[in-house]
Amino acid sequence: MYQDPEFLLSRKRKRAFDQCLQHLDKALYRTANDGSIFVKLRWELLVQFGTKKQLARFDKLRVTYVNDLLKKHCTPLLQCHTQVVGSRSPKSNVDINMICPKHMEQVLHGIYQEHEQHFPGISMEDLFDTNIYGSVFHFLDDRCDARQMTLQCYPRYEMGYRQRTWSFLRIVEMCERELPKKDRDLLISQLPIAYRKLYADTKILYLQQKRYSTANDYIRAISKYMKELSQVHPDPHKIAEAFSRSKVIEHDTYRSIGAVLHIVEHRTDLHPSALYDSCYDNLGFVFQQFLKRSLCGSGLLINKLIKSAKYIERIFDAIYRINCKKHNRGTVDVVSPKFVELNQVAAEINRMRKALVGIDKMRPVADKMLKLIIGNDDLHSSSSTAVCILTALTLIVLSEIKKDRILTTASSSAKPSIQ
Repeated sequence: MYQDPEFLLSRKRKRAFDQCLQHLDKALYRTANDGSIFVKLRWELLVQFGTKKQLARFDKLRVTYVNDLLKKHCTPLLQCHTQVVGSRSPKSNVDINMICPKHMEQVLHGIYQEHEQHFPGISMEDLFDTNIYGSVFHFLDDRCDARQMTLQCYPRYEMGYRQRTWSFLRIVEMCERELPKKDRDLLISQLPIAYRKLYADTKILYLQQKRYSTANDYIRAISKYMKELSQVHPDPHKIAEAFSRSKVIEHDTYRSIGAVLHIVEHRTDLHPSALYDSCYDNLGFVFQQFLKRSLCGSGLLINKLIKSAKYIERIFDAIYRINCKKHNRGTVDVVSPKFVELNQVAAEINRMRKALVGIDKMRPVADKMLKLIIGNDDLHSSSSTAVCILTALTLIVLSEIKKDRILTTASSSAKPSIQ
């Protein structure tokens, strides 16, 4: 399926597309006899080069398509219902949580099989930037009946070192997959010893998880998660492990329970351990913004800074809450003035982005954020620049955290207890 981009009438869009063709996989476009370019139906290409009219039409198509699939397979008869989460802007992805305690495997199998019939070899995420998640957010603590399975049941206690490795997984994944060995070694060498050990332990997890990415792998992971939830005497650590294993196969989701509770569920009474996990999980998304290649190459550095701003705000919130709990006070001096200013600049970028302010007007603010991170407002896009920014930001974040007791305990023992 190909589409006429409609942007060839604009010189600016034509130049951008010509640059994109240097990196674009030849399987993603074709040239007609008259020289016209037609690109394959892909959400990322449409967002980058399509018109507002095209974007609106395509958004209507994907919403109608997904709703039809869900109506057909996620039925009241199977005790299945869904909930759309996140923004519903035409440029945003569509995330759908599926609540189906007893028939999750059957429903997912039906959805994936029918989608494969309509669009062979193209995932829903690649085609429509749409994700259907089966790992529902059910957690347990001592106050809740194991069979209750309500959103009010969740852990308020320390989940252990194993969740740290899940929260650190995206950082390791991006470094191992996208960075040359020299750059990777340079970044790791700057980390404190406890974090170098966490990186090494997480790398083992990364290598184990690399081969699990298919729809069948996801269904098996979801099945395991639901099985743990249904135990008469459920083990919270086993539930957390099964939950994270399912999340790692999903696209662009948090891998740790702490990050989900902090960012998705907006819990206010979390154990500091959950906030540590959220901090590392969000830092992983910053790594992803800077290191992940798009269909059209690595992209402009200013775009990466702008997209990273919301994760910097979330990191600040986690660290601020951790330090307030540590010092038992709510004043802003629990974080450094520089980190406060960095958060304020990130918040301003997010405000401008939501107001659809043009990138040229956002550039001075992005320059200021870059200066606060590395003291350099030179916006050149290269892997070494990305490594400098990521290393500097990571060290800023870790200096604000000061001491993660779980990592300190693990690094002082020959063999850490991974629950």
